Parts: sequence; C-alpha cells; structure tokens
Amino acid sequence: MKEVIMVNPNIYMAVMTTAGAVGLTIPIVFFSGRIRDDLKKSLEHDISREQMECAEKKVAAFLSKNSLFPGTDILTIGKALGIGEENVSVSVSNYTRLNYKEQIFVFARQCGYLIDDMFVSMDFQAEKNEAAMKQIADYIAAALLMPLEDVYGYLEDIGYWNASNKIRIRVVKALCKKYCVGSIMALRRIREVGMLKRDKCP
Repeated sequence: MKEVIMVNPNIYMAVMTTAGAVGLTIPIVFFSGRIRDDLKKSLEHDISREQMECAEKKVAAFLSKNSLFPGTDILTIGKALGIGEENVSVSVSNYTRLNYKEQIFVFARQCGYLIDDMFVSMDFQAEKNEAAMKQIADYIAAALLMPLEDVYGYLEDIGYWNASNKIRIRVVKALCKKYCVGSIMALRRIREVGMLKRDKCP
C-alpha cells in the first residue's frame, strides 16, 4: 500500500474553473508551494473520462446489489464488503501520521479495490497494471465519499461554475467539512464531477 498525500483543508486557495470542449481544467493558486505541487502531481495521474464513467457504474452496481444508497457511511460500505470498523486502524497501521480524514480515505480506497475487482467484467480494458488499479481505487473511494449526483447538485445550487474565486474557496472548504475529506480530494472531485456532468448538462 502506498501513502496517500492529503492536505489540510484550512489552507486558503484560489480556484478558477473553466469549461472546455472535453472537460474542465482547474488552475489553482496556493500560498503553499508543496500543496500546489501535490495537486499537480495528483492530476498528472488522473484517469480518463471513460474510466471515470466505468467506475461510477461499478459504484452504482455495488450500491444497488447491497440495497445501499449514494452517500452511505463508508464504514457501512466496508461492512458490506466484509471489512469492519476495526479495519480502519488496521488498514492504516503503517501510516501513524495520518489524520482522521486521511485514514477514512485509505479505508475507502481499500473498499475501492474490492469494488473494482468485484465488477471486473465491466472493465473496458482487458488488463490493468498496479498503478492503474490504484488510480481506479482512488477514484472509487472519492465516488463513495463524495457521490456524483450529490456533489453536482450542491455545486449547481450554489452556482459554483459562475461564482467568484472567493465563493469557490468557500465552497471547497464547505465540501471538505461536509464530506470529511481533504482539500486536494475536494478539488479533484469538483473537476471529475464537472467532466462527467457539465458536458452533458448545459
């Protein structure tokens, strides 16, 4: 298992989102150079839109199969997969410096691996290497913690796409608090939701 790089959601940032022909780009200015570099590195290894759509279908199939709904507590999802609350600490035993949000993400990632493997027949590519599997598991973790339709509805209601930088900063912080995630994950999820929903919804 590799270490997950997350950041403190209280760090101020300026976020500007622009809709493009094939998706959204998020140029972000941070006061911290390390955070800027972490996000850039994170986005360099992002999955394709086709992979995102496949992962969302896997999440939906898993939830439906287990009579669960989007936004179900990650520990409940873990139990449905056969891993209980005690595994939160076990699965991150090598990461003593992780805070609670980071621990939850690592646990969600383990759920992501299992869900990805459970619905492998839905994959559009025959084989995936270790790096690709980790990227998909990370995406599924984000989809479990921050449901697509829920996040999209929130962003639409608040007018995020046409909002000022100041409001977007507040929205990112609000998402961190609402879903108990770090700021890099919140920013990535905004980008993912925009790619999947904004091109389809004028």
